[in-house]
Amino acid sequence: MRAQDPWLCQGDVFERLHYVVARVVNGKINYSMGEGPALLLNDDCILDKRQAGRPAINRLNFSPIRVMADQQYGDEKQRQLREYELNPVDPVYVLLPDGTEGIALLSETCAIPANYFRLESIQDESDAGDTYRVSIGRAAVDTRICTMEPHERRLLQEKLALFWTGAALEPVCAVCWEVCVETAGAWTHFERNTDHEVELTQSHKALLGLA
Repeated sequence: MRAQDPWLCQGDVFERLHYVVARVVNGKINYSMGEGPALLLNDDCILDKRQAGRPAINRLNFSPIRVMADQQYGDEKQRQLREYELNPVDPVYVLLPDGTEGIALLSETCAIPANYFRLESIQDESDAGDTYRVSIGRAAVDTRICTMEPHERRLLQEKLALFWTGAALEPVCAVCWEVCVETAGAWTHFERNTDHEVELTQSHKALLGLA
């Protein structure tokens, strides 16, 4: 984890949010209200959509963050989570700034109306492309405490794809984050020449049995 940006990003961790989670209990839908830390799931390209120069997103999707020690995971599952393996898919490992090991379950996703955050437009001058970003409005309380590192965010994207669609994303290089392909038993960059050796992300090393 690292310090959050001025704008919203997938993988932002909010210290405290109110949320409602739906579960199936004895064949019936059970709704429970909660309050606590939560992980932002929306992809950056969805967060930054705009209409007439204003943020267009209607809902922000979150997964509440639970304390991992309370989840009764075995030693092997805890190891897989700490080492950023793709499986198990449902739980996403989150190390909070105070050292607490958290778990955000994709099966507990909830939505909060975007107008709760009074979203505003902001410019990212460090981006050479589209500089438009969306931030929490000055009239709202920003309770974010950190955001994911690139390798953590990539794993979140891989888990979301596999959990919701059953699709495995192509491996990416842990050095430059370009997509990699296998050619004659070796991994190379897709449509790009680089001066470094391909280093697959830890999740795909584990998935491919290379870790």
